[in-house]
Amino acid sequence: MKKGHCLRGISIALGLLSALAVTACGGRSGRPPAPPVIPPALAPPTLAGVIGQRPFIGRSALMVMVNERARKCSRPGGCSTDRDGVDVFVSRIIVFEREVTCADLVPSQGYRPTYAPGEHVIALQMQGPWPVFPNSIWKTDERDPLRDQLMDISFVRQGSSGGALAKGTLQFLHAERGGGVLSLDATTMNANLDASGSVRGTIPFVACR
Repeated sequence: MKKGHCLRGISIALGLLSALAVTACGGRSGRPPAPPVIPPALAPPTLAGVIGQRPFIGRSALMVMVNERARKCSRPGGCSTDRDGVDVFVSRIIVFEREVTCADLVPSQGYRPTYAPGEHVIALQMQGPWPVFPNSIWKTDERDPLRDQLMDISFVRQGSSGGALAKGTLQFLHAERGGGVLSLDATTMNANLDASGSVRGTIPFVACR
């Protein structure tokens, strides 16, 4: 091999090694590559708080009722839904402190699982067609009965006489036909009930119906 050809080959080899070194170090700036983005539906839940003077950690959530048709008064203060009512879509999400899947739902029990004694859950009922716009925000203080709204937030303790109504804000960080990710910030209006408390955080959910 001629000397010129040999030097040219060495130069090419050194150039390739230099390019590989730059790539391995994250570019010419030396910065590491950006971490992978975790899809919202795969992010671990952070929803937590206190219900009934006991820590509550949301571990799973299911949309147990999807776009059920219902009749509602067209004005505040009550009315005859047969004469003055309007058709609305209603969906319900239940947040559990244990792992629950759609296979655990019992149709004869209103499409919910069999609750354990003393178990705490959070029930969210919303008016409006599902799926909603991603990042849409829903509140419990909507006064217009015809607008899409968060109808009810209830903290429930199984075995108690009833649940505790809460006020707050619900945001859908991700929303599609099969489920999504919600962010909830809610506090019960009465602090002296069996299921009183407050929660905050995010949790993914699956639409079962």
